[in-house]
Amino acid sequence: PGTGKTTVVKSCIRRAVQGGARVLFALPTPQLSSRMRQVLQDVEGVEIATCHAAFKLNEAITEALPLMTMYDLIVADEVSLLDCQQFERMMKLWSVAEKVPAL
Repeated sequence: PGTGKTTVVKSCIRRAVQGGARVLFALPTPQLSSRMRQVLQDVEGVEIATCHAAFKLNEAITEALPLMTMYDLIVADEVSLLDCQQFERMMKLWSVAEKVPAL
């Protein structure tokens, strides 16, 4: 904690949006999502959601597959708060969409 990981992520998101990228920022809890909405309120073009909403974790995987191709950059912050099943589903979505996660 406190090493600046989230600060680096926020900087990357800002740069990606400035370059015209479509960005999804997914966080594991509503509280973290709300905090990031406040922090990034001046950045247009970034969608901020919980991991459950962003990756449709409570729906059939076929419903979530198209989501991964809609964005140029997908950031999942604080993934250590997700359980193994949720993390594995995210990895499968990345794989099917032929996207490469950077963890």
